[in-house]
Amino acid sequence: MRFIIPLILVTFLLSGSAVAQPPTAPPQKEDKAVLLARKIAEEVATFRQLEWKKKVDISAYSMKQLKAFVLKSMDEELPDALADSSTRALRALRAVPDDWELKSGLTALLVEQIGGFYDPDAKQLRVIERTQPAGKKDGKPGLLESLGMTGESMDRIVMAHELVHALQDQHFGLDRYPLDTKNDDDLVTAISSVVEGDATLSMMATMTPGATAKMIFERGKQISAMMRLMGGFGGMGLGGAMKEFEKAPKMIQEQLMFPYMGGLRFCLAAGADGKAYKGVDACLMKPPLSTEQVLHPEKLLSEEPDWPQVLTLPNLSAHLGPGSKALGDNTLGELYTKLVLQNGVKKRIARKAAEGWDGDRYVLYARPDAPDALVWLSTWDSVDEATQFQDALVAWARAAKDAPAPESNDWTPLLLAFEDGTVSVVGRRGPDVAWLHRVPKSSAPTILRALFEETKRAERRTLPARKRK
Repeated sequence: MRFIIPLILVTFLLSGSAVAQPPTAPPQKEDKAVLLARKIAEEVATFRQLEWKKKVDISAYSMKQLKAFVLKSMDEELPDALADSSTRALRALRAVPDDWELKSGLTALLVEQIGGFYDPDAKQLRVIERTQPAGKKDGKPGLLESLGMTGESMDRIVMAHELVHALQDQHFGLDRYPLDTKNDDDLVTAISSVVEGDATLSMMATMTPGATAKMIFERGKQISAMMRLMGGFGGMGLGGAMKEFEKAPKMIQEQLMFPYMGGLRFCLAAGADGKAYKGVDACLMKPPLSTEQVLHPEKLLSEEPDWPQVLTLPNLSAHLGPGSKALGDNTLGELYTKLVLQNGVKKRIARKAAEGWDGDRYVLYARPDAPDALVWLSTWDSVDEATQFQDALVAWARAAKDAPAPESNDWTPLLLAFEDGTVSVVGRRGPDVAWLHRVPKSSAPTILRALFEETKRAERRTLPARKRK
């Protein structure tokens, strides 16, 4: 599925509010949007330097039908049990407020505005039918009007972006990417970043009169620097036009935006030094396997890539009390580790602490008549970087609004004891750092030892196979 919100924000950030004017409307033998998409398809193929292997199926649907497609996809990708465990884990990590639910929050974002999308399973570009003008709803300005855009100008943005996905699918096979993996947000975000970054790059150029691929890649460093100086999408003066997006937690906003913005910067780096789209194509064949590689492209593109470590934590249920069971696990990666830390330490400290990431894994446990317990183990490129992360983690844990005063002890740098007999603990052994949250105090040393000694590790060098439905 595709959110219209990131496309709007990326377009505004890179091009201001000026959008290339749509061509004169052709006679409407087909839906206006379908005819426009067919014209744009040729422009996109020329700029992207990929030929259409076959004619792409383009069909127009009502907004109601598109919402039905997207909400059905949401139910398939995020079933209620997974949404519940993910929400609880994000709360334990202080990534979302206690009153925010993942599924309802994402659903609200989805229905706020849908701009059409390419469906790789159906091999179809689904666009909004334009038999009626877009804009006002119930007599009030809609999202596009609030941003000074027309339905057709937004259609061009979405179509250019989505048609690149159709080209990617024909040449590289989008269905081979494990983007439906439920418990590795770092991997999914990394792969999504090259897919979305490529489409955003071509979309941006399509909307810029006179742009060429050579010009865009030659100005890659300037474009990346401009994006950093402008601070992403912050301070754009959206004036409440995207209420659900603006209400969403920072972690969720970044999860939506990073594949587009971070992915664009990554693709510009991949195409540097004259490689242009050949460099991007190579990364679509062998995509980044961690957000660390997206944030630091040299960690994938150099002769000696920095491959992520995949951690498999031991089952700790026996140490957490009778009836305890694992609800879910995930990998945060450098990007989400940084975002988690930002809820307790300064952004600069969080960014530096998250650099040097080499792998991580957390597991959420449900405990009868007790708070959820979360264990998180990370491994780092060096002991010095592990120590730097540990220091930031201690400061972050102490900054929690419900954190009790630290207890003195001789076995851990931080011990926060709660009245119910549970503790939060930070520990380090060599390049490994662990955080235990709301585990029984008597079991904490044993759990730490088990994490450090029983965790299995494997270097990920290749794209995991997608588990077919």
